[in-house]
Amino acid sequence: MSFAVGWSYSNISAVAPKLATDYGVSVGAIGFLTTVVLLVYTLLQLPVGRALDRLGARRVGAAGLVVIGLANLLPAVSTSYWVVLGARALLGVGAPLAYLGGLDLIRRLGGSAQLLGAFGAVNGGSMGLALLIVPQLDPWLGFRGPYVSSELFVVVALVAMAPWWAPRSEAAPGVSGVTVADSGSPGGKARAASSRVSTRELLRDRELLRLAVMNCSSAALSPMVSSWVVTLLVKAGGTSNARAGVIGSITLLGLVASRPVSGWLVQRRPELVRKGIFVSAAMGVGGCAALAVVGPLWLSAIGSLLVGVASAVPWTYVFTRAPHVRPEATGSAFAVVSGIPLTAAIVGVPLIGLTFALPGNGRIGFVVVAALWAVLLFVLPKRPEADTSADPAARAAA
Repeated sequence: MSFAVGWSYSNISAVAPKLATDYGVSVGAIGFLTTVVLLVYTLLQLPVGRALDRLGARRVGAAGLVVIGLANLLPAVSTSYWVVLGARALLGVGAPLAYLGGLDLIRRLGGSAQLLGAFGAVNGGSMGLALLIVPQLDPWLGFRGPYVSSELFVVVALVAMAPWWAPRSEAAPGVSGVTVADSGSPGGKARAASSRVSTRELLRDRELLRLAVMNCSSAALSPMVSSWVVTLLVKAGGTSNARAGVIGSITLLGLVASRPVSGWLVQRRPELVRKGIFVSAAMGVGGCAALAVVGPLWLSAIGSLLVGVASAVPWTYVFTRAPHVRPEATGSAFAVVSGIPLTAAIVGVPLIGLTFALPGNGRIGFVVVAALWAVLLFVLPKRPEADTSADPAARAAA
């Protein structure tokens, strides 16, 4: 599921100039096809979270894969830009259904933090592989290459997950006394429980907001860096596009390599998570600072690697912790800690782009991102002995 989502999101980026010619539009219009996915994806975070609480991860995840399949089928048979635009908006609907559904399904089936980290790593890895492989398909498939390849992975995901699609009811692992209906049966107890949690209550939950800010390192700050690092190196450092692209890709490599390791840390050494996130914040600040210097290429490469690694521990901890904060509405908890950083990314990415018109050719923007990364130091997890937010009795007393 994670692989299919990541590949479908980034598939057209690899062949944007070619698609612009095929569709008779500008490269900027092709770029908007990715932007619209992110916009719809972000807007649907909370509705998808509600759907997870009411219908269950199996139904939501399966529906997401079906919608992604349809979103790739339509542009595979049409060269109309408007058909493709509608299909990409549809992808923005299917992607959060499948991605959040996969995260919640791992939790409901008792998956470990290591498995959760691997889920996130596969998503990032699939984006990188799409950028490498999709251009190689052009001689055989032409404009259909991005969509046919995505369709293949959707089918593989549906077949691979087939044993898990059968409706069931399960108790959520680690949540005492809370039954999570995963069958999607109308009138289930979990549906009634989740419906009592209002959006206002979710958005005012201090622990969820703390986790959302923590997740900004992965879902907001890291995209800000990866979106503009190549431009920074080319404009401010005079680096060639080819070399700058390689250095920029190191960010993704660091993310893929570090998330499974962060899963091990969260699962096996929880007492070190607080220190791990502290180190992650230092890496994020240092990585952005190293890039802002725009010095020798080896320094920029180290900066990109640090930025990629810096997002791993916070991401894994956030998505492991969120369901325990709101055990009666786990899907909605996922949506809050994911949606707020995505909103910040939508606002922040273009703002960082504007700094290229200021003195320094983008350096100011990267310094700002470094400062924002330091905010992570103010939302560090509570020490285990002081953390009572998962205890319903303690929450009621508070």
